[in-house]
Amino acid sequence: VILESRGGPVRANPALARAVGDRHRGVGFDQMAEVLDSDAADLALTFWNVDGSPAGACGNATRCVAAREMALTGRDRVAIETAGGILRAERDADGVENAMTLHLQEISESVQLIRQENSERFSEE
Repeated sequence: VILESRGGPVRANPALARAVGDRHRGVGFDQMAEVLDSDAADLALTFWNVDGSPAGACGNATRCVAAREMALTGRDRVAIETAGGILRAERDADGVENAMTLHLQEISESVQLIRQENSERFSEE
């Protein structure tokens, strides 16, 4: 779920996130992304969990919002302010790639390396 809040009086809050996220009485979602105005980037994104708590990030929502913003503005690049910093998304021949994707790949590779090192270390003991 993406909530467009730029320029408007309505802002997401925990109660709204819980109501919209309810899979029986609302729409249901894993994370809700709220698009906001930003002084530091083209737009800002905040994320909400279904229980009304803030979420750190949502890769799919970030890519969807970036693609939508590029389609609306005709640009091939967009900067998105998040709680984790400024993410830069760029349209390539295959779609939208963003810096978060690359960061998540680096984290995944690091986790795999740690698992491998721990596996080797504990198998030697």
